[in-house]
Amino acid sequence: MNWLGYLAQREISENDSVLDLGCGIMQATLDHIPSYPKTRLQCAKITGVDIHKPYLEWLNINYPEIETLHWDLSKIPIPFQDKSYDIILLIDILEHLDSLEIVRNIISESNRIARKKIIVLTPKKFDPNLAATKNVWGLGPNEYQKHRLNIKIEDLENLGFKVFTPIIQKQSSRHNYAVKKLEGPI
Repeated sequence: MNWLGYLAQREISENDSVLDLGCGIMQATLDHIPSYPKTRLQCAKITGVDIHKPYLEWLNINYPEIETLHWDLSKIPIPFQDKSYDIILLIDILEHLDSLEIVRNIISESNRIARKKIIVLTPKKFDPNLAATKNVWGLGPNEYQKHRLNIKIEDLENLGFKVFTPIIQKQSSRHNYAVKKLEGPI
């Protein structure tokens, strides 16, 4: 689990069910990157959703206990029941979408699906991320890795999120970290 995963873990209990939308290979929450400590997100269940099949195939081979769903998040509704997961993760995904309208739709769907919280991490500054489209995890080219949007703090606040300044590592200063609590005060 990398520093993004540690930020998310502060909001997640070991009894929570987690839906990771735009999960990729779950590099933030699983223990498969050699340069990070061998830890993983502590939760009761985690499900990953992504549009890029090679990422899901990789997860299915390496982590067969994790449920996955191949889905284009711009297609609404996302096929999960209302209030079916405690936590929704949107880690480094919103910047890959084509428009703020799609971002709003995904947040609206996350509000529908989540029982407790929605956690967002997104870069503060725009970088097209073109190098990552070539072969980011050794799983072939992926145009979906391209950054298309710069999500600003005001955008997140307008969507009901509280934006925090994380103090876990230096890298975190380059990201917006936001949480929307769906029950009780934040």
